[in-house]
Amino acid sequence: MQELAASLVSVFGTAKFMPHGYCLYWQPELLYMHMIADLTIALAYFSIPITIVVLLRQRRQVLPYRWVFVSFAVFIFLCGASHLVELVTLWYPVYYFEALIKVATATVSLATALLLFPLIRELLDRFQKTDSADPAGGKDPLGWRET
Repeated sequence: MQELAASLVSVFGTAKFMPHGYCLYWQPELLYMHMIADLTIALAYFSIPITIVVLLRQRRQVLPYRWVFVSFAVFIFLCGASHLVELVTLWYPVYYFEALIKVATATVSLATALLLFPLIRELLDRFQKTDSADPAGGKDPLGWRET
């Protein structure tokens, strides 16, 4: 067990790296731009999966392609996590952790894309059926017409 802990410390240790702030020469205006941008992007990315989860929980019925919503929520959450970790690396050189988050994001995003691509024909057919069943002639299949 101690060997495992020592291996993790050697891989995830930060002693041999410097914070990203050094690369930016600790210039306040540059640091603030990175901080504000990464924090804002992370907050936006975190709000989208929350919205998706609320939508899925509110709609208790069977929702076709529920896994697509879940995949997008996980992918978008991981995008937000990568920006949050980039913010942390300004002061703490947790680059291995950052790399793991990026690998997870890449894996989930690629899996989502690969699983979504084969659904194109089926989704287009489903939308076509919705359009033909709509008394408005398919002009507003989502029901977003102004009243």
